[in-house]
Amino acid sequence: RVYDNCPWVEGELLEDGLTMRMAGTSEMASNFSNLRTPLLDADPITYRVTRIEPTNIDPDAGEIDMTPVVGFELIYECQEEPSPFDGLVRSCPTVSNN
Repeated sequence: RVYDNCPWVEGELLEDGLTMRMAGTSEMASNFSNLRTPLLDADPITYRVTRIEPTNIDPDAGEIDMTPVVGFELIYECQEEPSPFDGLVRSCPTVSNN
């Protein structure tokens, strides 16, 4: 599915060998990223998603500051439900099957 007005993104595996960083490929979009980290102490495996964004990009709120900060974190618990993209149900990853 193609979404209008969305940047192309790429992923890279970070040095810890577990965390994937997803970020836009354009100059501005590269200042925003999501870190997806599997939490292996949960079974099935759970993921922490951390949003990284600039400190301030609103000129009305003060000086522009592209210093990266955590925007939010959420914990994603896997659910075996049909995918909204292709309708397939995938099993949740577990520590024993990975």
